[in-house]
Amino acid sequence: MKNPLKDYNGVSLVQDHQAKTASSALFDARTALDDLAKIHGQMNESGQKFSDMAAQAQNMLEGLAHSQKAGDSLRLDMIDVDSFHFALSEMNIEPVQPVMPRIARVQTIELGEDDEDFLRNVSVYAELFQVDMSKSAFMAVLSGEERENVLRQLDEEFTCKGAQCDCYDYMIAGTCGLIGGLVDAFFVGMPGASQLSSIADGMVDNAVEKIAAFFGWKGEKTKGSAGAIKFLEDKFKVNYDQQYGAAAGHLLGMSTRNHHVKSIGHWPDLVGLLFSILDQFCSTSHFLDNGRLITFDTASGSLRGNTFLSKVFFGFVNWFGHLASDVAGSSTASGRGSGIPIPFYGLLQAMNFGSLGVDKKTLADIAVEVFEKGYDFRHGLAMCIPVAITELLIRFMWGIKGRFYHHRDWKQCIPSASIPEVRRMLFVGHGTLCAVDFTDAVLRSGGDVVFTLLRMNYVAWVRFGLLGVRELRAFLRSGHLDEEKLDAHLREEYKRLLA
Repeated sequence: MKNPLKDYNGVSLVQDHQAKTASSALFDARTALDDLAKIHGQMNESGQKFSDMAAQAQNMLEGLAHSQKAGDSLRLDMIDVDSFHFALSEMNIEPVQPVMPRIARVQTIELGEDDEDFLRNVSVYAELFQVDMSKSAFMAVLSGEERENVLRQLDEEFTCKGAQCDCYDYMIAGTCGLIGGLVDAFFVGMPGASQLSSIADGMVDNAVEKIAAFFGWKGEKTKGSAGAIKFLEDKFKVNYDQQYGAAAGHLLGMSTRNHHVKSIGHWPDLVGLLFSILDQFCSTSHFLDNGRLITFDTASGSLRGNTFLSKVFFGFVNWFGHLASDVAGSSTASGRGSGIPIPFYGLLQAMNFGSLGVDKKTLADIAVEVFEKGYDFRHGLAMCIPVAITELLIRFMWGIKGRFYHHRDWKQCIPSASIPEVRRMLFVGHGTLCAVDFTDAVLRSGGDVVFTLLRMNYVAWVRFGLLGVRELRAFLRSGHLDEEKLDAHLREEYKRLLA
């Protein structure tokens, strides 16, 4: 179809013409049936009058027969002819002449083999019956009242609207964000040096032991996570696990403290998964260093499986198992060890620009240095806690306010992020969290760029950025038709009609 909207506008006009023709034919048929019923009634009435007249004649003759003397013949002058003529004139019998109306035939349209055949048949129908295809079906098919109802429904239910928050909504959002910011400032802090960070480290160690046990680790509990890490390291070896720049052909500066953030296959996100499977298939290693994508040929890797899909599956399992062996640091590491980066944190290696700090380092160099000081996946879990607190508090308080202040039903108090007011409150709340986080980081770091970033909540800023993009998109679309919501409504109506 060259122009589906125009084509189906014409289809609607033709179908409207068919509907009007069928309605007219039904009206003519109903009129004809009414006429036939009337004729039938007239015929019954005339028959009854003839019966009455015959009965009167019979009674008249019988009366004459009894009144004449015996032996006298019946004389016509004894019949009251004038009275009989008067009775006939009173009957007022009219001749019935039925006339059958001409009922128009409704022309059908063949569906054809495909849409093109159907549209071609529609065009033939329109030409045959002189249907003006240039009209708007919305204006031609619907009445004025129906058009007003449709436009009102579109405006009320399917038009993007801005948030209508009151002062209490902003107060709630700001307070929830402040609570999250205080939790972040006092309980998250620096990697490995705060209460929540220590809790997150312990949770990761326990998770590593459980993963190792799932894959067959039989070690004793007293060996701790080091034994589980060693088991996973031996079981899930990968060909892209170079730890030094010399092992990668001196193409980049790399050490055991930062090779997880520079080796793309060690990233726990979709980018890392794709490059891990690519490296395992092609026997290569890919690194991102100071804006450069570096490829290094390695020894041949071995992927289990006989088919392409099975190899991809085992490549995924190998990637996941190897990440599990690295997430809590190396089995030989002293202390906390170097874990894996936070999802998508490694992409900061592409930002080879800027001149930050006393040493005038680029943003990519600063990101590596921050990672080397423990800003890894484990610390990312700790940073998720104040973000989750802020998120849940805002949603909970919006639902409570809707129930007890606005007196809505509980079903209307579900705090979906698609609701403009909830979206705005989340944006304000997470913005408040980030403001507290930034202020705390700057004040405690003394102006040092690396320590400022170490104290900043990466998860909170990513969440705030995503909410900002959604809020900007909603602002730009305000007053426009929400096509996704309208399409979903039409699909539900279509299913309901077919049910």
